[in-house]
Amino acid sequence: MKVYFQKALPYLVSAAVLVSMSGCGPKVKLAEYKPVSIAKASIMPTASELEHKKPKVVVMALQNGSTELVQRINGGKEVADSTESILVSSKLVELVDRSAATKLQSELSLAELKGDNRQAYKGPEIADLAIAGSLGSGGVSSKFTESKTYCDDKGKCFTTPATCSYQGSVGGTMKIYELPSLKVVDSFSLSGSHSYSEEGSCKYNFDKEGLVSKAAQNAPSSIKVNLLNQFSPKGYITERRNNDDKAIFMAQLGTTHGAVYNLKVKIYAMRSNINPLNGSVSNEEVYLGEGKVSDQITPNTSWILIEDKEVADQIRLGDYIKYNYQKGFVDLFI
Repeated sequence: MKVYFQKALPYLVSAAVLVSMSGCGPKVKLAEYKPVSIAKASIMPTASELEHKKPKVVVMALQNGSTELVQRINGGKEVADSTESILVSSKLVELVDRSAATKLQSELSLAELKGDNRQAYKGPEIADLAIAGSLGSGGVSSKFTESKTYCDDKGKCFTTPATCSYQGSVGGTMKIYELPSLKVVDSFSLSGSHSYSEEGSCKYNFDKEGLVSKAAQNAPSSIKVNLLNQFSPKGYITERRNNDDKAIFMAQLGTTHGAVYNLKVKIYAMRSNINPLNGSVSNEEVYLGEGKVSDQITPNTSWILIEDKEVADQIRLGDYIKYNYQKGFVDLFI
């Protein structure tokens, strides 16, 4: 039996391109950059904000819905296990064992079924956030392609064999709950699929369970970027250095916190606003611009290259970065 892998080729090519691109990121020699004084932000981070405590997250098995195949392979657990693997690789959170959260599981299941999360969780304090959801669909399909013969301009003929393609798919939703309030912080639609092809006619007794299982395992990849950006930590700016028109800033995020060479970041500041009508003061997050993590990374710090001078000149001591995950980068490194 011959299995065809042509469908994988575009992904292999794109991955190779991305690998070559990753070597073109910002590389800096610190000796070539001179320290520059930097003014303090009007709102400085608190001591607790500087501790970099990773949020405690528990990933619950998703509800399996009414689809027989999804129930049979326990697709909700497959999705949860894959989600945990993504979060472990990211180094952004502290995972809590879901087996220690049976009461939370029952309350979240009830909230999912009723679509009502107004009742706060009153069980043991095990996590800051919980991930749950449901798989509402799942199925398999097959497609037969007949053998074909074609001839080139020189009269040489070629024959492609008859093949059958098999595919499994699942779909559902995933939600991030704040604990203990059970407030929904964010929600995502997720989908996953898996397929393979082989020579010959389609078979009735193909591995339906295996296809749906793989599809469930692949489902979290469809929301990986959004999921990781949701948990991006803040890295506070502590130093600036210049080399002619180039500026680099030290941020308090390193490999321990998921910092990776060439990862894009967004720079923010907390600024105060005064209401001219009543004189009340409010603080809000202000977006300043973008940068990239350079090759200068330690376990707890990284140097960020800011190419836009106008952006660099706005940054103050105590402003901060957040990771800006994007699909191509995430597919390679997480």
